Amino acid sequence: MNTLSQTPEQKKPNRSKRFYIHCSANAFVVMIACYYCLVINIPFIQGSFSAITSLASFSWLFLLSVPLLLLCLLIIFFSIVSVRWLLKPINYLLLIISSAVLYGSLNYGVVFDYSMIQNTFETDSSEALSYLNPQLIAFLLLFCALPVFILSKVKIHFTRPHQEAISRIKLIIACLTLIALVVANFYADYAATGRNNRILKKEIIPFQYLSSGYKYMRDQLLYTNIEFKNIDAAPTLIAPNTTSVTVIVVGETARAENFAYQGYKRNTNSYTQKHNVSYFNNVASCGTATAVS
Repeated sequence: MNTLSQTPEQKKPNRSKRFYIHCSANAFVVMIACYYCLVINIPFIQGSFSAITSLASFSWLFLLSVPLLLLCLLIIFFSIVSVRWLLKPINYLLLIISSAVLYGSLNYGVVFDYSMIQNTFETDSSEALSYLNPQLIAFLLLFCALPVFILSKVKIHFTRPHQEAISRIKLIIACLTLIALVVANFYADYAATGRNNRILKKEIIPFQYLSSGYKYMRDQLLYTNIEFKNIDAAPTLIAPNTTSVTVIVVGETARAENFAYQGYKRNTNSYTQKHNVSYFNNVASCGTATAVS
């Protein structure tokens, strides 16, 4: 009786295959879109549900159509940007940025519109490093590193280029059809909700920060900042005996509650006390962002 002899390499099972998830490119796109819809866009979903349920009368179908509409929009977006050979790298990069944006939205309640993108690029290193903490690291490990690791274990099976394009177009058409059905049935509800809650559209990830980032980079590349020029290096008073000069000192990004003039226990205004200054505590700022200040 003949027995088949096997080498040690043949006897050892191919364990690498067990750790891969095999799927098509379209399935990968839908999977990414589902994660963004259900996890990354938690602030938008919560805000939408809160705005809709606070109405005197609302439709449950309209409420449930919000995540469906968002999912369709995300599938269309990722279908367009997910180029064949850059499918994973693009999604890795977007996932890292989107996770950081989600952390800022959940912990600080900020929306990444144009002004916030401007603040991000124009802040200094010391202020940026102040946001680095164990909570942020743990959050990124859970919502960024773990999904990236799972995506790295997905093995995408591509078909021929023309077949891939036709399949992707069919997916986009299916999503557009669903969007058309939702809009046809709930257009008035979406228009009213969007008009009364304009902040909601700024919470959609990654659409908002990509749009704002594009506008900011466009302005930086196409427009040049006007340099500050000191026209009169040594200003003098025309009539020193009858003219007075008022100097306004503004505490940029400083809390009023930490001013000694406001009643703070510590002497935080020691440099100006000797000048007998007047403190105005009933004022408002036109812009509290770093870049605007």
